[in-house]
Amino acid sequence: MVLSYSPPDMEPSLLRIATSLINEKDADRGINFALETLGKMAKADRAYLFQFKDEGRTFGITHEWCARGIDSKIMNPAPDLANLRTADFPCVADYLSKGKDVVVTDVLKLPPEAAMEKKFLLGAKIRSFAVVPLFLQDRLFAFTGFDDTRKCRAWDEHDLNFLRLGGYILLSFIERMIAEQKREQLFLQLENAVRQRTQQISDLSRQVVSIQENERKKLAMELHDWIYQGLIIPLGQIRNLEEQLEGSRSLLLLLEQLEKDLLHSQEEIKRIINDLHPHLLEKLGLKKAISAYLHELGKRNNFEVTFRDFSQIEYEPDELCSLYLFRIMQEAMNNTCKHSAATRVSVTVDIAPGSFYLEVKDNGRGFLKESTAFKRGIQGMLERAAMLGCDLVIESHPGKGTTITLEGKSGK
Repeated sequence: MVLSYSPPDMEPSLLRIATSLINEKDADRGINFALETLGKMAKADRAYLFQFKDEGRTFGITHEWCARGIDSKIMNPAPDLANLRTADFPCVADYLSKGKDVVVTDVLKLPPEAAMEKKFLLGAKIRSFAVVPLFLQDRLFAFTGFDDTRKCRAWDEHDLNFLRLGGYILLSFIERMIAEQKREQLFLQLENAVRQRTQQISDLSRQVVSIQENERKKLAMELHDWIYQGLIIPLGQIRNLEEQLEGSRSLLLLLEQLEKDLLHSQEEIKRIINDLHPHLLEKLGLKKAISAYLHELGKRNNFEVTFRDFSQIEYEPDELCSLYLFRIMQEAMNNTCKHSAATRVSVTVDIAPGSFYLEVKDNGRGFLKESTAFKRGIQGMLERAAMLGCDLVIESHPGKGTTITLEGKSGK
């Protein structure tokens, strides 16, 4: 495109358009402002923008400015300027496709070869007009122009130069809007792809956890049926022998020690069974299962355990949510027992329809989050928190204890 020199009185208007469009985010508002400024400066009845569609086979008006007292072509359904066939305007289309301006001083004086254009323009009550083509990536993309509905007008070189410069600024703005729109669409596509992939990973993780829990449940039942129950008979036989050997002190002592060892083994197996599958969760529900678990844990360890339930109503989250919350609490307590050397531990819950809150707090030695033991100890909790769609927050400092909190939404 060859741009000619513009007279000084046009430069402020062009500068105002360019400056306004630099930071404009609304395409329609930006284009309408540019057309209004161009139309007023040229003292035209209308200024407009037409864009080609369907690979150039059709075109239509997309934006328009009208002087006071001039009817809008966008708002007026007859004739329909939004969907025009390029083949119905052969002369105009030929000029524009070759990069030429189309300037008509008097529509009534159009030559015979422009009969189709003449008929349409007279029907649209357009007396004279001037349009310039706008090319995007070497393709005729649109055209912008002025028209006069009330009189013939000799559009001079200043008018055309002003229209060309304005069209060039307008095209740059449209090109930027298209690029930003494509970027936003690409971002949304990537975001949707990431969301879908994350959902797939989450679904797969749930399946893995479900398989693990089923295997744990199966193993716990087998331990109970074959080993735990199997210890009952030997324990009964030992007690019978103790009654029969009351006079043999050394044998009695040996049997008593054997009985203690078997009882201890039975308790350990019971603990392992409970850790493998929290049967209390199925029988009692989440909060009562946590309370019972903490009661048993407190008896086996040298620290004070406090359970606080701030729930306002009796409510149970769905089975999967309950299981994940219990497992997170269980893992947090296991870490406390193994590593913290705490003397006091508190567990706080607040369960309501659609939400949950869990806090495990101790006064133990604490740790640095960069430590390997820390990362190894919380991996399972982090995975289950992710499956619940929330973040696990851990606050810990050497010598100042540890607080683990989890807050999110639950289903029923």
